[in-house]
This record gives sequence, C-alpha cells and structure tokens, in this order.
Amino acid sequence: MATSRKRPAADPADPTPTPTPGPDNVWLAGMGALAQAQARGTQAFDALVREGLAQQAKAREAAESEMSKAAERLSAMTLGSANPWDRLGGIFEGRVQQALERLGMPSPELLAALLARIEALEARVAVLESATPPAGDPVRRPRAKPRSPGN
Repeated sequence: MATSRKRPAADPADPTPTPTPGPDNVWLAGMGALAQAQARGTQAFDALVREGLAQQAKAREAAESEMSKAAERLSAMTLGSANPWDRLGGIFEGRVQQALERLGMPSPELLAALLARIEALEARVAVLESATPPAGDPVRRPRAKPRSPGN
C-alpha cells in the first residue's frame, strides 16, 4: 500500500515560495549554503582556529609523553641495571666515601700507592742489608799475642 504525501496548502500571506522538487532545489540549497558561509564566515574561521589549537595541544601532549618515555628508557639503559637497589647501593657507597674523605681517610687509590711505595722501600732495605755485615757482630781483628812480663 502506497502512502502519498500531501503538501501543505500554501499560505497566501507567506511571501516565501515553497520549494518545488527538482534540480532547482539543488541550486537553491547551494545558494543558501553560500549565503550562510558568507554570513558566518568569521565565526566559522574562529571555530576552526579553536579546533586547530585543541589539536595542536593534543599533539604536543602526545609528543611530550613519548619523549618522557624515551628518556626513561635511555636512563635505564645508561645506569646499567634497572634494579633500583643497585642504584641505591651506589648512592650509599658514594656518600660513605665522601664522609671518609671529609674525616681525612685516604682513598683506596692512595692506600694502594702507599703500599706499593712501602714494598719498594722494603726491597731496597733488603738489598742494603745483604751488602753490609750485621751490626751485632764486631769485625774480627787478629788477637795480639800476650806480652810476657819480662819482655
């Protein structure tokens, strides 16, 4: 069963004509869109600018998020291990070393250098001791013959 559409009756007091179906309607719709675009041109432009700013802010946030993720990955790779306890141990050792230096304690490198010097000096002393007689033994001289009382 086909339904028919009835057009409302034209109001004789209304000055705008009712659109009739056909190719003229497409033309009239285009003309109306052009008139609206001209009337709302600045409003549409401002709306597009606001939308562009919103899109730019979203893109900036996404880029900053990716940069922070990349920086975290890079710092994890440069620190060696991702274990936070290892990093904490390194920080603790550094602080202890600084405190020992403030107290006047020599560094491990300085202690190693001093031990090397002590060993070198001990070797030189050993060479000198083997070249000279021991200090406890007097040098032996030939004994003089005892003199007789009548001589």
